[in-house]
Amino acid sequence: VELGGRFYPTEKEGVGFGLEGGYDYMLEPSSWLYRSEGHFRTLYTTKERGYYDWTHRQELSPDTVLLARSEQWTDSDFYKDFYFDEFSDRSEPRSFANVTHTHSDFIATATMRPNTNRFVAETERMPEATFHLLERELVEGVYVTNDLILGRNERRPGGDRAFRIVNTTRFTGDLPVHEAAKLTPFVELEGAYYSREFRADRANTRFSALTGATMQTRLHREFDGALGFSGFRHVVQPSVTMSYRPKPTLSVDRVPRFDYYDNVYGRTRIETTIDNIVQGRDAETGEVWQVGRLSLFYGDDFWNELRSSTSYEAELDVRPRPWWGLLTAWEHHSTSDRRDLDEPFFRERTALELFERAVGRPFDPEETFRFNAQYGSYRRLMSYLYYDDRALGGDFHAKAGLAYTETLSRVFNREILYGMGFRPDENWAVSFEHRYDFERSRLVRQEYSVRRTLHCWEAAIRARRRERGWDLRFQLNLVDFPGSQITF
Repeated sequence: VELGGRFYPTEKEGVGFGLEGGYDYMLEPSSWLYRSEGHFRTLYTTKERGYYDWTHRQELSPDTVLLARSEQWTDSDFYKDFYFDEFSDRSEPRSFANVTHTHSDFIATATMRPNTNRFVAETERMPEATFHLLERELVEGVYVTNDLILGRNERRPGGDRAFRIVNTTRFTGDLPVHEAAKLTPFVELEGAYYSREFRADRANTRFSALTGATMQTRLHREFDGALGFSGFRHVVQPSVTMSYRPKPTLSVDRVPRFDYYDNVYGRTRIETTIDNIVQGRDAETGEVWQVGRLSLFYGDDFWNELRSSTSYEAELDVRPRPWWGLLTAWEHHSTSDRRDLDEPFFRERTALELFERAVGRPFDPEETFRFNAQYGSYRRLMSYLYYDDRALGGDFHAKAGLAYTETLSRVFNREILYGMGFRPDENWAVSFEHRYDFERSRLVRQEYSVRRTLHCWEAAIRARRRERGWDLRFQLNLVDFPGSQITF
């Protein structure tokens, strides 16, 4: 067991005090906590802000694991203020207890997930049980899987609640139409029961069926080496999938929305994918790695119960050497502008739009976003260039990237990131990193660090400027005791 105190002085947020620790009894059969491990952290400041989190993992049997987590924040920004490095991408606290049993033929789970932080919008599961039958062969060339989900769900703060049972059975065929091509037909049957409809007290059921087929092949060819490579292999993997789902027996606007199991609607769609992969063998070391990859995706609805959509995706990964390369990803998803009186949300959406145009503000921002999300388009671009030769004994690393995301006509980020680090000798190292936001025309993050290493200790100073102010960190580490064999 490890336990330590935390003293956290700040310029604007007062002084924080807390405890932090962990325990590991995985190899202690004499303890009643045998086969368990976990960690906990608490912090509370003189500005009356704070949090605690506790995570516990217990192996109840070789095939059964309990994972529990309890988190409580005084406000949604606390973690990012005090632990930005670790939790800059965290959106909300999560509390749950889950037991998972894994068998060679199936996986079964039981989950309790309450919403203990009222500023968080999430689905409570009180409780939920699932059973997943893994793929097994019924007859030669025909395989089956089954997923059963049942439990009580409540969406907070919206208030939708219902007892729900969802059962999905999928049959898949494996038909080798040629030595280099394979046809995979599939049929998916789904049935669901809801004790309450959306904004109604009556119970209802839903039945839906999905059918389609995937044709795919794999081609490859080897080429002579060049540019420091002794040889190349080019692999091409194209595939085409056609699918059709008629309208479910329960209209989508009468289904409570808890998770993706509820997002079932009719459509006919085609999706095509082609992966181009180039592998290279280094002439000097014989090492083989993926030198390049180009993946292209296209999807289009011939018919959609809500509104037809079209998707494009492309991803390029080039890595001429293991220590440097370029990764670029782009995707565009758009929905049709054509409207149909039979659309499930047509009247609600039209009324919300008319109110917003007349008054100049949304009638209900959460409700408006919910309906817009049914038809929302988005675009995303990310590109990242990296170089790091430290693993090979080098002294330099650098990176540069850009990101752009637009959703529902809102630009969420349009920025570039760049930085580098250099080690002039064995004792000193310096680095910096900047992130510039074009939407606000300013640097939203700056970070600078200097590190000094001596024979028995090392020290570092890091200064970081972000949206909420400056962070200044002083670090001093003892790496060994001089004149002894003890090192850290």
